[in-house]
Amino acid sequence: MHNFEVLAYSLIQGITEFIPVSSSAHLYVMEFFFEWKVEGLIYALAAHMGTLLAVLFFEKKTIYLILNKFFIKKKVDKKVLPLLICVFPVIFIGFLIVIFFKKYYIFGMTTIAVTSIFGGLLLDFSDKKTPHKKTNDSLSLKNAFLIGLFQTLSLLPGMSRSGTVLTASRFLGYSRSFSIELALLTSIPIIMLASCYGIYNILVSSEQISFYFFYITAITFIFAFFSIKFLVRWTKHFSFRIFVIYRVIFGISIILLINLT
Repeated sequence: MHNFEVLAYSLIQGITEFIPVSSSAHLYVMEFFFEWKVEGLIYALAAHMGTLLAVLFFEKKTIYLILNKFFIKKKVDKKVLPLLICVFPVIFIGFLIVIFFKKYYIFGMTTIAVTSIFGGLLLDFSDKKTPHKKTNDSLSLKNAFLIGLFQTLSLLPGMSRSGTVLTASRFLGYSRSFSIELALLTSIPIIMLASCYGIYNILVSSEQISFYFFYITAITFIFAFFSIKFLVRWTKHFSFRIFVIYRVIFGISIILLINLT
């Protein structure tokens, strides 16, 4: 990859990781239409590290309280079990795909276009269904599991992991702010596991850490952090409609470009 391609890759990964538009879909589209081959385990690991650091930094107060209660007070925070249940289905299904079905895990541009549009419309419907002022900050184990099951749809490129969490949370009556908090917190163990898998692959390969690793990590961190801040501030005053419109336009554009090329 050239310097501009690396910058574009880091920028896209950082901006789209946490807003409900699917980072994987944008990277697939970038590779397909511009013929940029995002090769190498280092690039993927660096991007994961950048987004992980961004969400850890943004959620540092919540994480500190959870860790402080566990290590100092010897108690498990009540948020931990629901969060673990919430991420278990997608981690389990993702593990099965990596181990047994990786060679079949191939999707075309049409699939990405359809899932982008469909996921966006679902998000819009769930957001309109639940009033913004309705609050519910208690995540039951049942609801955590339901959100976790719905989150497995994010394994389809174009659906968006954060988008599926926000959609399911809104359908279940949670406020936008709580839904976003849940999407951010559940991303931490998922990105951590993806990073560990990336580290393992690098250790068993011949790839070496280079300057690009730190470059991609830093750029991705910056854009991911400000992307999170934008999402949180925007949804304090507005709905998710802007992301829905973008997803529909994104999906339609892919279909049109496929037909033109």
